[in-house]
Amino acid sequence: KNYRSVTDIIVDVQGYYVRPMYALINADGSLHAHSGLTSVTKTGTGGYRLLFPANTNSCTRVVTVGRHKVSEAGSSGFGSAHVVDLPTNPIQVETYNTAGTLADRAFMLEITC
Repeated sequence: KNYRSVTDIIVDVQGYYVRPMYALINADGSLHAHSGLTSVTKTGTGGYRLLFPANTNSCTRVVTVGRHKVSEAGSSGFGSAHVVDLPTNPIQVETYNTAGTLADRAFMLEITC
C-alpha cells in the first residue's frame, strides 16, 4: 500500500508462451478437437488437408498417430506433414500403417511457430 506518496512500478517480461495450434482428426477425416483450425478435408486413403488461418510455412509440424476413442480401430502407424499450395499454406498430412502403406488413421497435428 502507498499512503500519500508517489510509487513507481516496473514490469519486466522475461518471455511468454504461445499456445501451439493443434488438430485432433478421426480416421474418417472428421474433426475431434482443435485450436485454430479453419478446415479439414480428406483427400484419399491416409490423406488429409488441414487449413489454419496463420502462415505455418516456417513452423514446426508434429504428427502423432493414435486413436482418440477407445472404440476406434487402426491406431498404430506413423504420419508425416508438409505445407502445400503456397501462399495459403494448407498442411497435407499422410498417415501410414506399420508396414508403411497409406492407411486411414486418427492423428494429432501440433504446430508450433
